[in-house]
Amino acid sequence: MSADLAGLGKGQASSTGVRYFIAEEKEVNRQMEARATLGFDGPRTGMAAWLADPSAMGTLDYISPEATIVTAFVVKSPAAIVDGLVSLQNRNVAASAEKSLSGLREQTGVDVRNDLAAALGSEFSLSLDGSAIPVPSWKLVTEVYDPVKMQGALGKFAEAYSRETVKAGNQPLRIAQEVVEGRTYYMIAGPTRALVSRALQVKSGRASITHSAAFIALLPRDHYNNFSALIYQNLGTTLAPIISLFGGLVPQGRGGQPNMMQNLGNMKSTLIAAYGEPDRISIATSGNLMGMSLSNLITGNLQNAIPFTQFMGTRDRAPAFK
Repeated sequence: MSADLAGLGKGQASSTGVRYFIAEEKEVNRQMEARATLGFDGPRTGMAAWLADPSAMGTLDYISPEATIVTAFVVKSPAAIVDGLVSLQNRNVAASAEKSLSGLREQTGVDVRNDLAAALGSEFSLSLDGSAIPVPSWKLVTEVYDPVKMQGALGKFAEAYSRETVKAGNQPLRIAQEVVEGRTYYMIAGPTRALVSRALQVKSGRASITHSAAFIALLPRDHYNNFSALIYQNLGTTLAPIISLFGGLVPQGRGGQPNMMQNLGNMKSTLIAAYGEPDRISIATSGNLMGMSLSNLITGNLQNAIPFTQFMGTRDRAPAFK
């Protein structure tokens, strides 16, 4: 499927330099692969230029193979993104961004561009890596070029938050430095110190998700060795025990077929990778890219246009990855 976006005239596509869109889906070794490319008329500009070229993601080294949701991306420059927001062609959006940044500076004393964005590197990841209940084990990992400036900005945010929460009768947010097992903790990018310690162990033991056979099996088969961004989910392992407790309360479908909750418990793992190139952005996955079968969509078979069988298992089959 392809589209000549440059032929749309003086609309949104032409103003951003978008030239074409191409998507394809094929079967390779009995496994579906899908890829889509958005091409530009020259080097990427505006928001499309924020995504960096594919590179090794060091933030993934702190995420364990048991993670159920992982999002990671690489940008060219966080400071440039802030500059780009206040200089967008859409004057309303640019004015709103400038007002928000100015208001935040007045309330917290933090200059987002110079105190926060300038201290950050280009890599970021946010994952659910551990138990989802009762407290989600979220994990934020980011590259930092200037730790001192970063700690100062986070401290100001904490002070501003504490001032407001005390007014509401709540306890202030406590900021402290402590040494535990030879490590100094300034800020914890997670709900518990144990989760941060676990992340450091994964890193030092080279036991991250990037070394997992299940994760590697999902990587798109192409000439890229790195990514600009990726989204990974292995929710079946998290939802399965919950579904086993409550799934029986939901009636089965017609003919005794599994209901939606039971199907969610057997959800297959998926990975979507994005690649930023000088004049295009490509997305690939070892599955159906947009959750729709192009062949069924083109032939008008809308009933089967959403191929749940590509993502779901069956009642008598265990989740694809444990």
